[in-house]
Amino acid sequence: MRKTLLRFAGPCIAALAVALPADGQTVINVPPDEAPTAIGSDTQLNLFEAGSIPNKFNAGSPNGFSTNVEVNVSGGTVGTDFLAMAAEVTISGGTIGNNFSTRQGSTLNISGGTFVYNIFAVDSMVNITGGAFPGHFTARDSTVNISGGVFELSVDMVRSTLNISGGLVGTNEDGSTNLVWDNSTVNITGGTVGPFFASEGTTVTITGGTVEEFFTAVTGATVDVFGGVLKGSFRVRVGGTVNLFGGTVERMENSIGIDVTDGGTVNIAGGTVDSAIELGPGGMVNISGGALDVSFNARNGSTLNIFGTEFLLDGLPIAGLDDVGDSVILTGRDGAMLQATLRDGKSFDFPVSTDRFHADATLRLILAEPVPEPSTLGLALLATLGLSIRQPRRRRRTGQRPIHNRCDFFN
Repeated sequence: MRKTLLRFAGPCIAALAVALPADGQTVINVPPDEAPTAIGSDTQLNLFEAGSIPNKFNAGSPNGFSTNVEVNVSGGTVGTDFLAMAAEVTISGGTIGNNFSTRQGSTLNISGGTFVYNIFAVDSMVNITGGAFPGHFTARDSTVNISGGVFELSVDMVRSTLNISGGLVGTNEDGSTNLVWDNSTVNITGGTVGPFFASEGTTVTITGGTVEEFFTAVTGATVDVFGGVLKGSFRVRVGGTVNLFGGTVERMENSIGIDVTDGGTVNIAGGTVDSAIELGPGGMVNISGGALDVSFNARNGSTLNIFGTEFLLDGLPIAGLDDVGDSVILTGRDGAMLQATLRDGKSFDFPVSTDRFHADATLRLILAEPVPEPSTLGLALLATLGLSIRQPRRRRRTGQRPIHNRCDFFN
């Protein structure tokens, strides 16, 4: 039978109730008990105000075969080099020392407290609803759910899933990039996220929240934007792809805007984009929809493709655009005004001039079928042009373990 164990006296009794242990668990309350250097199977350790856990503490056997191991921290101090192996750790307060690690199927629940610097999660489930993180958080082969808290420095992910629905994640006053994601899946539905660097097959899906400038997508990374706000600018290079289906790209003062070069691709099918677009050698931008207030600087070797249902040059039809699938490359750079009705029915116009379009930059117009609404537009570009554009991948929802509510020990 479960029961509440009160193993301390004094003022703490009025404020704290010790978490209910599982059947057969040995319970260690610090204070009044003194913390050991390690705990094994069927053990629960509760750390309260004025208590401490020593350096190099092990929760669970190093071989990972321990079961029913639990650490609950609502106050006090956790020493450096804490290691949890196949354990459940719940933190709602206190100060957590450097090099805090969870491994081998551990679950880490954080709703408060302050972490001194490094946190490592390997093969773990991490649920974060609060707390202060002034250092580095690194995850390998793990799932991390962030709905609160303040991350002043980096969140690095490798072969992991990161779900952000709230909090301040990786935001710096100097605007430096602190979030590095490799071979990972990142879903942003809320919160404020700092500049990130997505590479090596990472997929980032943004449906809400705010992403600060200046994020970067390279080496096969894909960023799909359906909602939220992108502040100012982003870079796309070396096989990276950004797909804009919705959301808002805000123009920021002294920002170069959307920078696409060296094999990077940006596909704009919807949303609101107020930005300069810099196209460098090997960069490609495909526009088929959206509310656009953009300016271009297309350099040598870059490509801009515009998909629309009607095109005019200084108010006159353009020869060669008679049937769906027809395409024309504009070679003139005399400052004429190009007017386009995009596939989603929105109007778009800009001057074609030598100071904005290099003579060796490609400006292609493609006559396309209209679409009923931006949400169905996707990236339906014409195969006859031989353009290879990635469709957003369908992803399964990542299962999440429930967050246990005993993290703060209050009734």
